[in-house]
Amino acid sequence: MAEMVKKATRESFGEAITALAETNPDIVVLDADLAEATKTGIFKKKYPERFIDCGIAECNMIGIAAGLATCGKVPFAASFAMFSAGRAFEQVRNSVGYPHLNVKIVGSHAGLSVGEDGATHQCCEDIALMRSIPGMVILNPADHYEMLAAVKAAAEHVGPVYIRLGRLAVESFNNNDDYKFEIGKGITLRDGKDITIIATGLMVGEAVKAVKALEAAGIGEADAAFTSAELESRNNTVYYEVDFTAGGQEYDYDIDALTGTVIQHSQKAADDGSAAANPGGAAAANAAVSEDRAREIALEHAGLTADQVTFIRSHLDYDDGRQCYDVEFYTADYTEYDYEIDANTGDVLSYDYDAEGYQGQSQSGSTTAITADRAKEIALAEVPGATASDIYEFETDRDDGRLEYEGTIYYDGTEYEFTIDGYSGAIRDWDVERHG
Repeated sequence: MAEMVKKATRESFGEAITALAETNPDIVVLDADLAEATKTGIFKKKYPERFIDCGIAECNMIGIAAGLATCGKVPFAASFAMFSAGRAFEQVRNSVGYPHLNVKIVGSHAGLSVGEDGATHQCCEDIALMRSIPGMVILNPADHYEMLAAVKAAAEHVGPVYIRLGRLAVESFNNNDDYKFEIGKGITLRDGKDITIIATGLMVGEAVKAVKALEAAGIGEADAAFTSAELESRNNTVYYEVDFTAGGQEYDYDIDALTGTVIQHSQKAADDGSAAANPGGAAAANAAVSEDRAREIALEHAGLTADQVTFIRSHLDYDDGRQCYDVEFYTADYTEYDYEIDANTGDVLSYDYDAEGYQGQSQSGSTTAITADRAKEIALAEVPGATASDIYEFETDRDDGRLEYEGTIYYDGTEYEFTIDGYSGAIRDWDVERHG
């Protein structure tokens, strides 16, 4: 089995076309002032005499590529998909498609993967445009190894080809020794018995993450109705937000787009009012930990005694199919604590406290705000070993006019949500949930 690789398919393209050029002297590469972004710069560095920078003139680039093809060359013309397939569509149609020339058109940063460059550069219609041209072969590789094979197949194919590249780094899954790429044929990544999930390009990775979310929830594909599966990014963390319903429950998963790690997840009753599987009631009698013992565990963890708190509630519940006690209480200063205790092991599954009685800026008299970096330091100090790169979410908020910093740390399989007062630096809310 080949090595597992996390790499953007655009970078894989740059490596592949450069390697092929060693044995095929007819390969030439054209770009439209985006060599660094499309990774054709890798080819340019090794073969500068076979690289043509056409400047910001994509239509001209396609015309030049068509001319080179008539002279026996194998041109690869690259730019952002919005430009190579969109802006230059007329030239692709009339100068390449109509005479069926041996031109390879490359569209990088396709779909939504272009991210912060905005909607003007997010080309979602490139596949549809290229499919409208008779004889055009469309290749949309999903990972590093598929891109290497696809570029080789495109170079060997005589006729126009459109190759779609992604911006984001993706984890490889086509690294099996028996992997074989053929134009016009798909592959099966895993067998199943419920439904068939079909995807192409970067959406294959998204489909894999969706299946992982189902596996983590212990649900079969046929039992789930997907609401959405979207690629998101917060604080330099790219993740998939996967929502689905099953068995009267709504599931919400955030899955790291690079590692496949479940960052956080939640479950609640669906809007139709269906109850969770295995509701409480008589099941309390089967719990290994009693309700009184669950209260004691929560108090011990908080460093408090029964005479220092007022209990709001403590009852047996189910979370992700696991039996647990939900224990809530508050202290004399109105700091509220909320615990989830495993009803079978007594482990603290999650906890948070909310300083409801905390005196904010208007009462404390402080007018100097702490910086966002300072707020992060305060939160990270509560999680030994965590660094700024482990902060998954972070934002500035104002609660009743009071400056607050809110964020989430994901470290060592545990999620920490926090709210920090923007003036005193006091932790107003702290929520901990362990995953896995």
